[in-house]
Amino acid sequence: YATYTRYWDQNLGRHTFHRLDTAIEQYFPYWNKTHVLALRLGTVMTWANEGQTVPFYLQPTLGGNDYLRGFARYRFYDQNTILASAEHRWHVFSGGYAAAFFEMGKVAPKASQLNFHNVEYTGGIGLRFTLRDAVIMRIDSAVSREGLRFIWTFSDMW
Repeated sequence: YATYTRYWDQNLGRHTFHRLDTAIEQYFPYWNKTHVLALRLGTVMTWANEGQTVPFYLQPTLGGNDYLRGFARYRFYDQNTILASAEHRWHVFSGGYAAAFFEMGKVAPKASQLNFHNVEYTGGIGLRFTLRDAVIMRIDSAVSREGLRFIWTFSDMW
């Protein structure tokens, strides 16, 4: 997918900017579709005209329950982000499956600096609980260079 958004500062006239969110996802089911390898590559890019800025609270972030799960929420932020994720998911019981995941990502002030040099890494395992094929709850345990995080959320991945 690709989503373009233009933010227009109508009060101060200092924070008008553009944002482009993109992602590519691919799923590879095998063993009677009880196992899936899920891959995702995504970027968020922002840019502003001269004299304009992107406020810190609207800058793209990495860290938290969805992206770079081994780090605290909003741990990394800048004008642009890139994230690559891989999850191996397998059926465990009716209404649930397990997942092992690995993620790497980076933030940068310029889109031209988005690459996989000096990225942050995280990995972990988790359980997904489903109802009518929709994930209703996730429990993840993720590790990064900053330690271990436990995540309990009522949201799906990606």
